[in-house]
Amino acid sequence: MTVERKREAVVFLQTKEVSQRRSCQLIFLARSTCHYRINREPDQEFETEVKELAFAHPRYGYRRIHALLKRSGQVVNRRQSADGRMTSKPSKKTRASMKFAKS
Repeated sequence: MTVERKREAVVFLQTKEVSQRRSCQLIFLARSTCHYRINREPDQEFETEVKELAFAHPRYGYRRIHALLKRSGQVVNRRQSADGRMTSKPSKKTRASMKFAKS
């Protein structure tokens, strides 16, 4: 169950006159997590640019993608380039999986 669904369940229980503390205990959700809200909007342009670079250069890792973005003049955190890269990276075949596939 996702955190967002748990938050919705807490709100539902509160409408049934169950306290927030008790409803969080029942759902196994910390009360601080129940209050937390994301402050920023996802940057769609940035994500698409990272994905385009990742597909154009499939062997580049997040560090090289970060360097390309930096060279193009964007101010970007390395974690942001890694997050966008990891979602678009095709899975690699390892030696072990190729060995078993041949057998």
